[in-house]
Amino acid sequence: MQVQTYLFYCKFPNDPYFMKALVATMWLLQSLNFFTNLDLAYFHLIRAIKDPLLLSEIPWTVRYLGTHRVFITSLTQTYFAFRLWSYAQDRCMSLLLGVLTTTTLALGIANSIDTWQTSDDGYSHWTQTAWNISIVGGGFHKLTAVLVPITLIGID
Repeated sequence: MQVQTYLFYCKFPNDPYFMKALVATMWLLQSLNFFTNLDLAYFHLIRAIKDPLLLSEIPWTVRYLGTHRVFITSLTQTYFAFRLWSYAQDRCMSLLLGVLTTTTLALGIANSIDTWQTSDDGYSHWTQTAWNISIVGGGFHKLTAVLVPITLIGID
């Protein structure tokens, strides 16, 4: 991610400030994501080995990462939708990607709220609604992830 950020600032110095801010925000969020995943791995590989009963608790990083990944995904898709809008002038596809990204973000926030309200005594308390929201939101995310490269391939 650090190399991609560096290359962006070298190759696109004339991009608008909001795009530079978007890339900087994505870099910060991805860095936080990396360290949070390290903490989660430490929890499962080191702490839980000594006390297996810890595995029945939901670590704070699980709740945090779900919310965090929703924002990273939405920012990334927003970036590609803007690139598509500015380079290809394909307004319909950009608007479709915008709607899908907004829907993914809204469903992700709803899922995160349900996850944060879950009690600490185990994964079994996640509601069926949370799973349904997660599946639908993931479907919208996958659809967007397929449409972006297909559309970007068509740019001259």
